[in-house]
Amino acid sequence: SSAASDVYKRQVPETVIRLTRDGIAVEGARAGSRCLVADISGRTVADRRFDGSTSVGPLVPGTYIVTVNDRETLKITVR
Repeated sequence: SSAASDVYKRQVPETVIRLTRDGIAVEGARAGSRCLVADISGRTVADRRFDGSTSVGPLVPGTYIVTVNDRETLKITVR
């Protein structure tokens, strides 16, 4: 039913990946999440497990690929 799906949507947080002043923040992920940050050449810059939110930085200016739980992937440029 529609009411059941509305409750489900509220209980499952949406993962947000955003830039911070000197790095990247990940928020709203489930407990036991994994964040993998790689530079544009594919070299791993950070690989960490976290509950809910984490931040990676400071990062040197450049383009990074951020992957959360092997699903959400975003290309981010740090200036």
